[in-house]
Order: sequence, then C-alpha cells, then structure tokens
Amino acid sequence: MFEHHEAMTPTSLEAFLFEYRIRFPVGVDAHEDSGSTPVTFGRYGMRGTPSMVHIDRDGNLRSHHFGAVEDMALAAEVTRLLEERPGACSIDGTCS
Repeated sequence: MFEHHEAMTPTSLEAFLFEYRIRFPVGVDAHEDSGSTPVTFGRYGMRGTPSMVHIDRDGNLRSHHFGAVEDMALAAEVTRLLEERPGACSIDGTCS
C-alpha cells in the first residue's frame, strides 16, 4: 500500500485491514528520505500494486510478478519452491 504512504498511519492502516478483513501479516515499507521510493519496493524493482515476489530460503529472488496472479499459477510456483527443500516430498510421493 505504498501509494498513500504519508496518509497510512498505524491507525488508518489498522482500520483498513479491519474493514477489508485482511488477516495475513502486512508490512509497511521504509523510506530513506522524504518523497523517495520505498526501500524494499525499489530494491526489488517493483512497478506498482499488486506486486508479488518469491524469495527462497537462501534469500535469492526467484520470481517477480506485477499484477494479479492466478491462484493455480501461484500454487504451482510455491509448490515448486517447497519441493526444492532437502528431504521434501513431491505430490507424486518422490522424496529428495
């Protein structure tokens, strides 16, 4: 929710999350100086909202999406990343 960063006080953010029944964790990006692009937004080269990034357990950026992502595509991507873990088992029962 970077578009209205100045207006997004903790109180207004709490009201927004309550009104839209958002129950997952929400972070607020930092600014290094007034009027700058938010720090994380800039570092990942995001272009707008919604944006989604997947970062693997080693901290590597694995994918970057701008715009809506279909549920099945998201599930497939997350499943693929989870299957890369040592000792993880795939849907077909094969374990690494």
